[in-house]
Amino acid sequence: VAMWLCCKLPTPLPSAVPVRKREHARIADGSVAPDMNPFAADGFITKFGELIPGVNDGIQVLHKRAGNEEAYQRARKNNPLGADGALTRLGEHIPGVNNIVQELHKNAGKQEQLQRARKADPIGAEGGITKIGEHIPGVNNVIQELHKNAGNEQAAARARLVDPLGCDGYVTTAAEYTPGVNQLVQVLHAKANKGEHVKRAQERNPVGANGWITQVGERIPVLNDGIRALHRNAGQFEAAERAKGRTLQALLSKDGAITKLAELIPGTNLLAAAMHELHGNHEEAERAADLLRNWHHFGHPNGALAKLAELLPGVDIIAFALHLNAGHYPHALRAITKTERVIVDGSVTLVLCLRSLQALELKELVIVNLSYHPKAFSLGSSLVDLAMNFLDMDESGDQRRRMNRRRKDLALPMHEDSGMKREAKETLVKSINDCVAGQIDKQIDNVKDHIAKAVKDANESLQQKRALHWSFARGLPEKLPDPDETFVRSVQDALERMTFRHGKLDFFPEKLMPRILPDDALSRKVSKYAGRTSLTCLAGCALLVPSLKALTVGCAAGVVSAGAYAWHEAAGFVVARLNRQNSEATEATVAPSEATASSASSSSSSSDPVASAPAGLVAELQLSDLPTLELGLCEYVLKCAALSGGGSMLAGRLPYLSSTCRRWLQGWIVDGESSPLPLSISIPLPAQCIPIGVELGEPAIYLEVPAYTLGLLIHCRPSSSGSSVLERMRVVITDEQLGRLAECVRVQVQTWDLRKLDPRLSGFIQPIHLNFGLCMQWEYGSETARAELSDLSLSLHLPR
Repeated sequence: VAMWLCCKLPTPLPSAVPVRKREHARIADGSVAPDMNPFAADGFITKFGELIPGVNDGIQVLHKRAGNEEAYQRARKNNPLGADGALTRLGEHIPGVNNIVQELHKNAGKQEQLQRARKADPIGAEGGITKIGEHIPGVNNVIQELHKNAGNEQAAARARLVDPLGCDGYVTTAAEYTPGVNQLVQVLHAKANKGEHVKRAQERNPVGANGWITQVGERIPVLNDGIRALHRNAGQFEAAERAKGRTLQALLSKDGAITKLAELIPGTNLLAAAMHELHGNHEEAERAADLLRNWHHFGHPNGALAKLAELLPGVDIIAFALHLNAGHYPHALRAITKTERVIVDGSVTLVLCLRSLQALELKELVIVNLSYHPKAFSLGSSLVDLAMNFLDMDESGDQRRRMNRRRKDLALPMHEDSGMKREAKETLVKSINDCVAGQIDKQIDNVKDHIAKAVKDANESLQQKRALHWSFARGLPEKLPDPDETFVRSVQDALERMTFRHGKLDFFPEKLMPRILPDDALSRKVSKYAGRTSLTCLAGCALLVPSLKALTVGCAAGVVSAGAYAWHEAAGFVVARLNRQNSEATEATVAPSEATASSASSSSSSSDPVASAPAGLVAELQLSDLPTLELGLCEYVLKCAALSGGGSMLAGRLPYLSSTCRRWLQGWIVDGESSPLPLSISIPLPAQCIPIGVELGEPAIYLEVPAYTLGLLIHCRPSSSGSSVLERMRVVITDEQLGRLAECVRVQVQTWDLRKLDPRLSGFIQPIHLNFGLCMQWEYGSETARAELSDLSLSLHLPR
C-alpha cells in the first residue's frame, strides 16, 4: 500500500537524467511516471494480481478507495472466485463443489449463473456422471427414480431408453443370443406386453427354430431326425423342410446321398437296384444296375460326389462354389439350403442416371424389407454371389462383354463405406453397370445390321413402287446402295453421345411468319405492273408492228410481275403448310389419352400452353455430331440420285437446286441469320413383337410392345454459304406413353417363365415367375430417374 501511495505522488527527475533511465528509475525514488508504474491501476502487476484468488479482493478495495470505478469493475470481472470466474466455473464441474457454488449463486441472486451451475452439475439430470450411470445395470434404475422424484420426465424417459436391462438394452440383447437365458427374456418381454420384442427374442433364440445351435444340430445325422420331429410338433414346417435334407429318410431315398454312394460300389449297386424295384422305382433300378453309367455321372450335379459334398459342413460351401461356377444355379442353392424351395421378397429402388447412352449407369440400389426363406446359414450372401455370377457370365460360361473402347474411361461411382453389406451392394451395382454397358455396346454395334435391314426393306418397297407405273420405273432407282462404313460409324457415335433430360415439353415450334412486303405496298406494286402491262399490250394490238418493242417490254414486265406474285404465293403456301404440319405433328406427339385429357380438363381450366404442356423425356443429339450426320446423309442422297432414271444429270443438278432452295428459304420463309426454321415430325411406331431368349434355335419369349408415337424436333438454319443446315435435333416422348409402355412390359414379365431366358435357370423344376409393382419417378429438369419395384416376390423350386 505504501509503494502504491508513493507512485501516486511522484517527484520529477533531474533533466540531466536520460529519458530511458527515467522510465526505468526505481519506484522508491518516486520518479516513475504514473502511466508507466507496474503497480498503478492499469499496471501489469496489478492486472496480474487481479487473477490471483484473495489478492483480487484487496485490489478491489484499493480501486474502490481510489475512486477508480473502471478498474474496480475490471477487477470484479477478473475475480477467479467471482460468479463468472475461472475457479468458479471449474468448481461447477466437480461433484459436491457444484452444490456449494449453486448455494453461493443463489444467495448472491445470480439466477443466470445458478442455471448454468445446475446445467453443469456432473451428478445433475444432464451431467456426465449421471449419463454414464444410466448405462450401468442397476445404477440406471436408481437414476430413473431420482429423475422421477425430481419431476424431470424428459431425463427419466432418456434413462429408460438407455437402460441396459431394458427391452432394447445391450444386456438384454446379449441375453437373447444366450442359450437358456433367451427363454427368460421372452417371459419378461411377454409380461411387459412387448409383442415385437417377444418376436425378436424368438428369432434370436439360439435353440429356436432358426437358431444357430439348432442349425448346427441339423447337420448331424440321426440328431437331425429328432430336430425335424421337434420342428413338426412345434408347427415350424419351414424349418422341418430345411432339416429334411439330412435325415436318414432323405439319405436313403431314391436320390439320397447314401443311395447314390451304394450305386457306385459293385455288389451294393445290385442291392440298391433291388430296393428301387421293390418300391416301384423302375428307372432308378435300371440306373443302379448300370455301374459304368453311375461312375460316368459321378461328378454330375446330381451325382454321388455332389450329394456327399453337400452333406458335409464346410464342404457344402465348396460344392456351392463349384455348382455356381459351372452354371448350375439350382444345385448351388440346394447345397446351401437343403430345401426344396427358396422364396425371396421385398422392395427395390433403382436410381438411374441417363446423362447419355455412353454414361448410362445405376447410381444407387436401395433394398427395403428384403427377406428370404428358409432361414439358413449364408443364404443371403449366396444369393448375392449368384446374382453377380449371372450378371458377369453368359449362358456358355464365358465372361460377358465388358465396356469396349468407347467406354473404357467411364468412371463408376463408388461410395465410401467399409461395411460388408454396403460393400456387397456396391459390388452388385458395379456388376449391373458393367452388364448394362456391355448390352448397350452390343446394341450400338447392331445399328449396322438395323441399317442394312432398313435398306433391304426399302428396296423391296421400291420394287413394288416401280411395278405400279412406267414413270416410277423410269424415275426411281432399281436398288438403293448400302451406306458406307464412315456414315454408319458416325450414326453409332451420335447415338452413343445422345443426351437425355426430363421436363415439360413446352418448346414445340411456334407459327412461322414469312418475310414478305406489307399487303398494301405489294398490292400497289402488282397493280402498277399489271396496269402498265395492260396499256402496253393494248397499244401493241392497235399498232402491232411499230409497237413490237413496247409489246416485248410489256410482256417482260408482266412476266416479272407474275413471277413476283407467284413467288409470294409460294412462300405463303409453304409457311401455311409448315405451320399445319408442325401443329398436327405436335398434337399427335403430346396429345393425351381420352381418360387423361378428361381428368386434366376437369382439374384445371388454365389456357396457358406452357402450364398445360405435358412432361416427358427428351433425347438430343450433340451439336458436334450434326455436321457429320448431315454430310453423310447428303452423300448418300447423291449416290441414290445417281442411280435413278435421270442418272448423273439429276445428281449434278442437286447441289444447284439445294443452293436455290436455301436462298429462297432464307429470304422468304425465315430470317436465316437470327431465327432457325423449326420442323416438327410425328413418328408413329406400330405395335411390334420382339423375340427375347432362344430355346432350341427358336425364340422362347416374345415381348409385345404397343403402338406409340415419338416426336422429332429439328431446327434448321438455311444459308446460301453452304454451311451446315441442321442446328438442333431432338426426339421426345411423353410420360404418359412411357408409363403405358412400362406397365405393358411389367404385366408381360409377370407371366413369363424366366427359365426360358437363360439355360442356367432351366434346372429349377417349376416355372419361375417374378411378381412386382413398378413406379417410375423423374427428377424434374434432370437426367435422374427412380424405378421403384414394390412387393417383389420370387419363388425358386430346387431339385431334390
